[in-house]
Amino acid sequence: PSAAALLPLVSGLFAEARRSAQGRVAPVVGGFPSPLSDPAAPLTSAHILVVDDERASREVLLRTLAAIGFENVDAAQDGEEALERVAEDPPDLIVLDLEMPRMDGFAVLHALRPLLEGDGFLPVLVVTGNQEREHRQQVLSSGAKDFLNKPFDVSELGVRVLNLLETRRLHLESRAARALLE
Repeated sequence: PSAAALLPLVSGLFAEARRSAQGRVAPVVGGFPSPLSDPAAPLTSAHILVVDDERASREVLLRTLAAIGFENVDAAQDGEEALERVAEDPPDLIVLDLEMPRMDGFAVLHALRPLLEGDGFLPVLVVTGNQEREHRQQVLSSGAKDFLNKPFDVSELGVRVLNLLETRRLHLESRAARALLE
């Protein structure tokens, strides 16, 4: 069949996946349902985890995300705490600093690799003061989905976070549709 002939079938599968996500069978991430499993839920209901060792930076990110309208934002002060939080209650997005004591952002990305690739799709936005091109490439090749330099523009942070959350929502819808086909 042609792509045009398959479009109604695929559209129907996504509609069925949306109905499933709205009450019967919601996609589950790490044993926990994601707020983004419900296509009708606003992106601002997504669970975001901010990871930064500097209290002032953490507070700026928390306040900024709250001012943009995000309702479910948590924070971790280092990489080890971040991994504990992800294991307890997986977020829909991680905003990650790189230069932290005990466990830096690259070690966090490495530990999260199974969730960053394949069927898990947990987007990570790295926010850091290092503006070198090679550093940015290393971050992205380590599994982060986006990169933002400090100091950041508030509107740019908002747009990047919304874009990543929309991508995650689409991934969850696609996974629900695949589950219906199996």
